[in-house]
Amino acid sequence: MMSSSSDEICSDNIIKSGGLFSFSARVFKAQHNLALSLLADRRCRGPLLVIWLASFGGALHAPVTTFYLLEVGATSMDVGWLGFFQACGSLVCGPIYGWLLDHHGAFLAMSLAAFMCTAGCLIRGLATDISMVYIGYAVLGLGAANLWTTVLSYLASITDPSQRQIVVSGYLFQTTTLQILGKALYPLVDWVYRDIFGVTRTLPRMRLHMAECTLFCFVAFSYLVARNGDVAVNTKTEKYFNADNDDGKENLISGDTPEDRERGKDVIKDDEMTPGLDCPTRSIARFCGLSLVLVIQSFSNAATQVLWPLYLNDTFQWTANEFAYFLFISSVICTAMIAAAPIVEHTIGRVASQIIASTLAAVAAVFCFQFTTFGLIPIGLHITLTIALLGALSFMEPGLKAMSSQALPSRLQGTAFGILNSLSGIGSMIGNPAATWLYGLYSKEELYFFGNPHALPMIIVCFVLLSGSMLLALLRDKGCAGDVGSYCPGGLSVRVP
Repeated sequence: MMSSSSDEICSDNIIKSGGLFSFSARVFKAQHNLALSLLADRRCRGPLLVIWLASFGGALHAPVTTFYLLEVGATSMDVGWLGFFQACGSLVCGPIYGWLLDHHGAFLAMSLAAFMCTAGCLIRGLATDISMVYIGYAVLGLGAANLWTTVLSYLASITDPSQRQIVVSGYLFQTTTLQILGKALYPLVDWVYRDIFGVTRTLPRMRLHMAECTLFCFVAFSYLVARNGDVAVNTKTEKYFNADNDDGKENLISGDTPEDRERGKDVIKDDEMTPGLDCPTRSIARFCGLSLVLVIQSFSNAATQVLWPLYLNDTFQWTANEFAYFLFISSVICTAMIAAAPIVEHTIGRVASQIIASTLAAVAAVFCFQFTTFGLIPIGLHITLTIALLGALSFMEPGLKAMSSQALPSRLQGTAFGILNSLSGIGSMIGNPAATWLYGLYSKEELYFFGNPHALPMIIVCFVLLSGSMLLALLRDKGCAGDVGSYCPGGLSVRVP
């Protein structure tokens, strides 16, 4: 057990004390501990199981969705517009769901989002023509993506602000892991439908895949309705959920002992600033600044994701088969970065770690698309730099959302996360078309300025990320030692094992 009298340490000591394996073990234990803590709290159990079911069920059919749309009559342009309409619905409805959560309780907001997700998936799966598909996506826009945001907002609103980072990170880690697992199981499920159940025709088998999402969302919605009494009715007066162990052991993230935690357990929430890492100042200006950095992060991530397969195909003549393997590897690494974020940020400070991640991502962005020749070294460097870029951007997301939410009172967490979801979507919507337009704009060899004619959009991503780093530096509260990993009165501390 960690000694309460041990000295606090800086970032490199935590790695040197046990190496990478020890650090990875701490990350796994922290996420395992959080999941058990959430399941043990009756207020969190229902919403958490709902989002687990929706994440896994939605990912099961993800590999076949585009091909299903084409099978029922959609064109490639329709596929783009369908995604656009769904995203627009999520952007518009995100703040509305947040307002519902803040003013009318979490059960109404979550059950409405789950119902819309179920209905939209059902209409889409039964579609006989493109008009029904559009109707299905319109309904999905009213609920689907907002279910994830609503559950996250609810968990954040009943979590001690000093522990909100681990909850946001754990939530993203859990949902991402289940999505990866669902996508990986698609070939097996398709084989069962085809060879075990004898569904050999393409369209009927695709409809079975699309029905998986409906089934999981319906089960999630039914469970939520059946257990609605467990969901906190008024999050403004609820006692905080505490992510620490209740079994007499120390906190796996901060090293706090039970005695250290007693003062913060079961504290009734109010609108006063809660001390913690970075001593967040609850102000509109800080919220807007951090939200802008989140837009930069989502813009950069969308640009990289959409350009990566195009660059591999144009430069190295890779097909979807080769790309699929590295896409899976990058997904695993990005998930691991999300899981590791709380420990790293508790060690060196939230704002400091965000500045480092943004700067490293900028460096990777400016070099990753500069290769023009086919070879093992250019391909290896490109893959390494691109995965490092995506990993750094994934690392930034939970911390930015947690810090942004801490800038506003607990009674406005639903609204805060609704706005953050909309802003993140705006960044993605800008990143996708802007990156592809710039990618093709200077594709002629006589027009490029650096190593590769397709590198211009990633160079712009580099400058955008550096701007985010400078904005984070301006938002850093120099009066609080929490920014550099030291103990901030009333906050969390890192102790030597």
